[in-house]
Parts: sequence; structure tokens; C-alpha cells
Amino acid sequence: MAKLGEHLLDKAVFSRTRAKWARNARLARSANLISLRRQRMRARQLKAHFDQLIHVADERLALPLEGALLHKSAERRVSLLPGRTYPTASVTGMPAAVRPWACLMMALGSL
Repeated sequence: MAKLGEHLLDKAVFSRTRAKWARNARLARSANLISLRRQRMRARQLKAHFDQLIHVADERLALPLEGALLHKSAERRVSLLPGRTYPTASVTGMPAAVRPWACLMMALGSL
């Protein structure tokens, strides 16, 4: 029973806190500068914790499940830039803008 009450209280506090920050974000344009500075400082402190939690969760959830039959090794899935994630895309070959003489060849081809 204690777990159920704890869960409900946690859920209520989270909901109230989320609503408070949503309201702060909506009213940021008209807030006075003193309270806006305080809110910015608190938001940055929270953001640092959220970024750390998201990074660790992404890293851990990318690992294969314990006992999975076919899985890649864990060391190949670890980010090369810990703490930072960037979207990536596959690129093959060299872009035309980088190839030597590409601009000259394109200009000569249009004559």
C-alpha cells in the first residue's frame, strides 16, 4: 500500500511541476526581469540533470538485452563523443563541391 501511495504522490508532484514550468514558459515574454533570471537559472540547473539522465538512458538502452541470441558487442555501440549526441547520416563518396576541379568542370560543361 505504501508503494501505491508513493507512486500517486510522485505522479501528482510531477504533474504539478510540469504544469508550473509550462506556465513559466508561456509567460516568459511578459515576466519581469528579476523573476525571469531566477527561472532561467533554475531551468538551466534542471536541464543539466535532464541532459545527463537522457544521455545515460540512451547509452544503456542502446545496449543489447542480457542473454539476447544475436547481438553486437557493447563496445561498438558506445558513443565516441560521450555526453553529446548528434544526428548522423550515411554518406558515401566525396561531394561534388569538395572534389578538385568539380566547379571548373561544371562550368565548362555548361558552355
